[in-house]
Amino acid sequence: AAVAAVSAQIGRTYSFLGVADSARLLYDRALAADTASAPAHAWLSELLEKEGRVDEALNHARLALQFNPMDLENGYRLGRLYVAAGKPDQALPFLSVVVRRWPGHEGATFNMGRALQAVGREEEARAYLDRVEALQQLQERATVAELGVETYPEEPERWTELAGVMMELGHWARAESALNAARALRPNDLSLQSDLASLAFTRGDTTTALRRFDALLVRDSTYADGWLNLGVVHAVSGDTAAARHAWLTALRHKPGDPDAILYLSQLGR
Repeated sequence: AAVAAVSAQIGRTYSFLGVADSARLLYDRALAADTASAPAHAWLSELLEKEGRVDEALNHARLALQFNPMDLENGYRLGRLYVAAGKPDQALPFLSVVVRRWPGHEGATFNMGRALQAVGREEEARAYLDRVEALQQLQERATVAELGVETYPEEPERWTELAGVMMELGHWARAESALNAARALRPNDLSLQSDLASLAFTRGDTTTALRRFDALLVRDSTYADGWLNLGVVHAVSGDTAAARHAWLTALRHKPGDPDAILYLSQLGR
């Protein structure tokens, strides 16, 4: 496995340098050492795509995804290649996973639009293609926000601004890192702890979300927004009794809260 990893990485370097023959040789060596090397399959697929050998590229993209199904770039690569091969119906399942789990992925969003367009789903296609422009604007905001934290790293507002943009782009790890930086600068700000809990929930980690909301409410049992969001996590997890308790508690500390009233009314249906 070590030989395969080193060979694949050296091949990648050659590919970046434009030395395709050497890159191909190293990828082949990596796959001879480990036929299940997802990076070697993925990077060989990219090389073959550049050479216009789409069918061969597709084959290696399938293997890359097979051996590392958790890497969203592998799913994107396969979906993009199906679009390039004129097989949009086969591209859609892979691209839909990527855009759902990584909403800020510009390439996947664009190719999703192209694939939908090719199968005649024009209205849905237009929504994705329009979002590409919005994502480009978000990337510009992200660049400005990154510059802000580099210039003023002691200001928590800069970090929360960066976290917000990263959440919109679906860069969850970067968003969490920025929120943690803001929290380190402002440790008593309960809203930051609530944001971290909500981020875990957005990523599908309900266990961490519940733990973070519980820790927050131990610190301040009167924090209504914490109870409100805790109720949402319980509701999605199927624990309606706990959700009802959380929302009633939120109302007790924040009478008339419209969100809590709405959630409780929906729970009663």
